[in-house]
Amino acid sequence: MQIENLAEELQGKEDDRFFESKKLWSKEEDKQLLEFIKNSKIRNWKKISSILKTKTPQQCSYRFKKIYIEKDLKKWTRNEDILIVELVEKYDDNWDKIKTHFPFRKKEEIKERY
Repeated sequence: MQIENLAEELQGKEDDRFFESKKLWSKEEDKQLLEFIKNSKIRNWKKISSILKTKTPQQCSYRFKKIYIEKDLKKWTRNEDILIVELVEKYDDNWDKIKTHFPFRKKEEIKERY
């Protein structure tokens, strides 16, 4: 079977997701990714992928980690520092509870910052 015939046969099928996922991220997809993570505070990449429809769970995870966490969120803000102190006073060293207030930070990052 020739490649052209195979590509035509795949059109309109679920396998299209593979080809769609090879495209660059759009601003709308970035926005949806970030909004979902902010709102849910859960990093369920399979669920996020099903919402975006054109990206795999691995692509969603990679995009979030590489673009948002490593690029923009490495720097701590004064507000985050204040919040950590307040939350430690409130929850002692219950880092799991404290972590829920920092959806874009790892528990270890928060502990080290404190």
